[in-house]
Amino acid sequence: LAVLAVIVNIFIGFKIPLPLPNEGVMGLSPLLFWFVVLMIYAGVASILPVQTLLQPRDYLSTYILFGSMSLGIIALLWVAPGLNTPVWRGAMSDVQGPVWPMLFVLVACGAVSGFHSLVAGGTTSKQLANETQGKPIAYGGMLTEGVVAVITVLMVGGGLYWVAPEGGGVDMARLGFRETLQSGGWILAFGNGYGNVVHQMLPILSFTFASMIAVLALNTFVLTTLDTAVRITRFLVQEALGNQVPVFRNKYAVTVAVVFVAYLIGATDGWQKIWPIFGATNQLIAAVALFVVATWLMAVKRPTHYVLYPAVFMVVTTIAALGWQAYQFFTAPQPNVFLGTASVILIGLAIFVAYEAMQSLKGRRVITIQTAEFPSRAE
Repeated sequence: LAVLAVIVNIFIGFKIPLPLPNEGVMGLSPLLFWFVVLMIYAGVASILPVQTLLQPRDYLSTYILFGSMSLGIIALLWVAPGLNTPVWRGAMSDVQGPVWPMLFVLVACGAVSGFHSLVAGGTTSKQLANETQGKPIAYGGMLTEGVVAVITVLMVGGGLYWVAPEGGGVDMARLGFRETLQSGGWILAFGNGYGNVVHQMLPILSFTFASMIAVLALNTFVLTTLDTAVRITRFLVQEALGNQVPVFRNKYAVTVAVVFVAYLIGATDGWQKIWPIFGATNQLIAAVALFVVATWLMAVKRPTHYVLYPAVFMVVTTIAALGWQAYQFFTAPQPNVFLGTASVILIGLAIFVAYEAMQSLKGRRVITIQTAEFPSRAE
């Protein structure tokens, strides 16, 4: 019944959209209004027990995600579009820099990600009925996200055009890679590529509706991340400061503080100032998580190489990426001293992480775990 309601509401939303007036609502622009709504939703959803909202919502979201994936795979096999993009553009990008190390900090989710390690320890692990469920969930999730990545590459590379084909007949404003990327970013590029391929297989589905399916699936990913990020941040604040500052033991107070800070960053241009180093910071957290797991495996006398080698690779890659970014920030025509300094500080933290990991693995560090008032499974 719930799945049917989701499908009906998607169709109604497509046929009867609810645009906000250009002058905004309650003195807020349409964009800022929806941002406030999402912040309130994230705060409320992060406080509710997982079985109240998170689990039912994620369960319904799987139908959208796997449905869009299945439709995309069938469309790719049916249409078999050729790749319109160059196979190799060189080892250096004018915008993002060298393939190594920048690729490994820009593309993080499907491979290794610090945020995902926090989610695994913060919410996923608390929802397992048995430890044995961890392997198929974690490994299966990694493989599934790999499939999503392949679908995305093929949809963008095969559904869009790098250059206008001979003879014309293609609306490059809608199906040109550069044009869509410049006008609507990577979300529009993926949506239009997906919509083009699916529409070719099923003409009964308009290009616009097929594109909406792709964007809806993408937004489903984002929406499930939103309140999870707030919940995880609350966990971290409670565990780090709860024993020292009594107010931080209160989940409501911490949630309000977390959402307020997120609002300040998102509603201003603050996020644009720190976003360029987000990828490297995220991968530094991933390296920390891998080192922690390697230390634990060594303590219980289990093999560590399959965790330790990726940890070393991520530390080296993160330091290299931060070094490249720091150089770019400081030597730009208009130097960005803030981000350059932040990159240097993060390099220092990365070196410190590597040093501490070496000492722990050598047995020269006695690791003590300070217990805190951990949130319960339902929280």
